[in-house]
Amino acid sequence: MDQIPGMMGILLSGLLMGLSLLPGDPCAPPAPPTPLAQDLYCIPLMAGAAGGAAQGAAHLLPAPTPFGIAVTRDGLPRLRIRIQAQDLPRPEELGPYTRFVAWMTPPTLHPMVPLGSLEEGELEATVEGFNTYLLLISAEGEEIPAERTGPLVLRGTSPTMVLRPHDMAYILVEMSMPAGGRASLGHSNHGDAQPETAHGRDGGHGGHGGHGGHVGHGGELPAGGEAEWVNPPMHPLISMPHQIMALRPGVRPFLPVGGAPQSGQLDAAPSGEIRAARPRETLHLAEGDTLELVAGPLLRDIDGRVLPGYGFNGQSPGPLLEAEANSTVHIRFRNDTPLSAAVHWHGIRLDAPYDGVPGVTQEPVAPGGEFLYELRLPDEGTFWYHPHLREDVAQDLGLAGNFRVRPAAEPGNAYAPYAPVEEEIFLLLDDHLVTEDGRGVPYGREAPTHALMGRFGNVLLANGSAAWSERVQEGDVVRFHFTNAASTRTFNLSFGDLPMKVVASDVGKLPREAWVESVVLAPAERWVVEVRFPEAGAVALENRVQALDHVGARFFLEVDTVAMIHVESAREGETSSGGNLSHGFSQLRVVPSLVEETEDLLAAHAGQPPHRTLILDLRTRDLPFPLDPLLMWESVYRPPVEWSGTMPDMDWLVSGMQADWILRDADTGAENMDIDWRFRQGDRIRLRLVNNRDSLHPMQHPIHLHGQRFMVLSVNGEVSRHPAWKDTVLVPVGTVVDLLLELDNPGPWMLHCHISEHLESGMMTVIQVDP
Repeated sequence: MDQIPGMMGILLSGLLMGLSLLPGDPCAPPAPPTPLAQDLYCIPLMAGAAGGAAQGAAHLLPAPTPFGIAVTRDGLPRLRIRIQAQDLPRPEELGPYTRFVAWMTPPTLHPMVPLGSLEEGELEATVEGFNTYLLLISAEGEEIPAERTGPLVLRGTSPTMVLRPHDMAYILVEMSMPAGGRASLGHSNHGDAQPETAHGRDGGHGGHGGHGGHVGHGGELPAGGEAEWVNPPMHPLISMPHQIMALRPGVRPFLPVGGAPQSGQLDAAPSGEIRAARPRETLHLAEGDTLELVAGPLLRDIDGRVLPGYGFNGQSPGPLLEAEANSTVHIRFRNDTPLSAAVHWHGIRLDAPYDGVPGVTQEPVAPGGEFLYELRLPDEGTFWYHPHLREDVAQDLGLAGNFRVRPAAEPGNAYAPYAPVEEEIFLLLDDHLVTEDGRGVPYGREAPTHALMGRFGNVLLANGSAAWSERVQEGDVVRFHFTNAASTRTFNLSFGDLPMKVVASDVGKLPREAWVESVVLAPAERWVVEVRFPEAGAVALENRVQALDHVGARFFLEVDTVAMIHVESAREGETSSGGNLSHGFSQLRVVPSLVEETEDLLAAHAGQPPHRTLILDLRTRDLPFPLDPLLMWESVYRPPVEWSGTMPDMDWLVSGMQADWILRDADTGAENMDIDWRFRQGDRIRLRLVNNRDSLHPMQHPIHLHGQRFMVLSVNGEVSRHPAWKDTVLVPVGTVVDLLLELDNPGPWMLHCHISEHLESGMMTVIQVDP
């Protein structure tokens, strides 16, 4: 059995060699510094039986979308394909043919979807509906037929065609490990507790300044709350090798209770008695108001299971705060949890001392301590607040809430052209991981678990509930404010086949509204959409995604109901108020001043070289057999976005002690908190984000910049058609995203990945903006 790892290496090497590009391949990687992942975004086209010396490439370009990735309502890719062919024969040389036609088809060869005719060897088309497909180019006659009939000239296969079932890898795993027993993964000698050093710049491993070695930036969790490791439940459609399921994370487990969920054995907290979470309140703050905001323990109802957690003012999610743009309010925060804490006001361009980042803008608030935040609110928008210490624990256990800053009530304000609606609904979306018998799956005490994929929950929550619902009237137009508070899950949201109008992003109103069939919502992002409910009945808000079965090498549709909207009929003799607003809903509104501002910036900066470049990367250590070779097997193909946690018994094993998620300065090689970037107030900086596809386990990254705002200039070199101000952007695997940073707010500002486990594994840096 000692030879098994070597056998695996030979198998993987052979497979990877088989995938290498041939000399002269039109998809060969371009010369540096162009870093696009060619194996994901370019298909080599090889000559078919009638192709002779023909060759070409199909470049997979991002389709226009307001979101970080374009997909259909069912989560299927939506792409622009740009075909470039050369050395084609003349079609009439092959028979009674006059043109070359491109086709897309699944491996079953049905249906055969025509993409159009090549003109001078080129074609561009927008396509959707296939995960795995073939591209074919054939000679055809005057009319494009319903199915390919002419001789095949060029052919190619989608990037996903390299996926293969894990049969051999799993057989080797089962053969090579001793039966029975439970093996701990990685470090087992934890030693003394690590100091809580938060975000400081000094010390730490691999640029994790002040993180206490591999400990996340929040440090080790406090004593108490002892737990034992309990396997997360497997995905119902996917099996795992028994030996993988016998492994345990190499950190100690933590839960805020040691025992049964309803036993009352919660960690002691200064506030004393633990009560069930109350429904969320809406609190309106006027100029100069001071709000008392208390974080403390509570009991949450997670799909009928009573589990311990945390909340603000006895609520989870916390109170919905509302204030007016250009006002200043104060928040007196008191920490009644057993964890050190701080509150980050996500997306608000406030003064730096109140940004809520321990070690950068303030000291951690100890249990029982207080901190007074002064919030200057320059922008309207849908923002949110959450902790910035061990988010993988505190935020996941319920510490999050929305903050709506409404447009200032001034005549002619260009930032207030929202259409009238019958109702506004704020939905803070999340997920939570529970065992089959209703217990919470523990967190890592010294460092986060789930350090590679992030922690996918198996219960989806809207406003803290697995059964959230609301009643509206037939014909109503409703404005939904979506916020993603999940640790790692990217949602794809839709209301059946009802059209949605996206009207605002992270930082306020869109310059141009747009129709969409679904909303892609990455962690920490906010999108505001309007929906009209024309008929009575129940309408589900669904998350519809394409999950990837890495074991069976297949995609499958995964559908979860996130919330329900019950549409009631208008009473007899009454007229639905929605009828009066339907005309406004049918119109796409434009904000001329915002259009001029964003399009002028786009014209000036899109296509220009970046001022700075960050490589998003991963470094791992001490991953024992069989995890390392299994991950190598998987790395043959990585999807641009992992939409679902289909391998939970594998995902939870790697802790932050074994993974460094990295932001690397492409010019200096400095990483994470060792990057030293200083700019001047008023600078406009073009920042390029490159998500390295070649790491052991590449992942999408929602990148968030504190205290400033930015525009997406381009994705994979394609100029944005939906420019808007944002503070968080989704960067899919292998993708290159160019941003324009508007650095008008002086101070030290954190830039980081908002997958909680990636942040806690080091993926952060600080940008200094000097007055």
